[in-house]
Amino acid sequence: KSRFGDGDVPLDLAKMAAKAAKEKAIKPSIKRCIEKLEALNASKSISALRQTADLFLQTKLQQTSSSSKNVSPKVESILRKRMNAILHQPCIDLREGVGGDVDLIELEVLRLVQKEIDLVL
Repeated sequence: KSRFGDGDVPLDLAKMAAKAAKEKAIKPSIKRCIEKLEALNASKSISALRQTADLFLQTKLQQTSSSSKNVSPKVESILRKRMNAILHQPCIDLREGVGGDVDLIELEVLRLVQKEIDLVL
């Protein structure tokens, strides 16, 4: 019930105000919170992907250097640039939430890095 004379708000008006608050304040706040959580998760995935690729390249370079031929700093620099180019699109996709399965992305990145190593060395 609503009594206008003593300061009570009509029930329909209270419902409208609650709905407006939900639409204009609560939903956008929840959306921002979810976006921040997704960005944090993406950031962790991107960091892990970059670390894995870097470790893979470093290991392959060490194996090559310890076997038959030394890897010059110039060749290492070229391979690092190619690795970064390979990582670029998957990292963008992960950041935008369209990357898919991180394990599959990692395998594909490592396969492509190996392919570049084979081409350069």
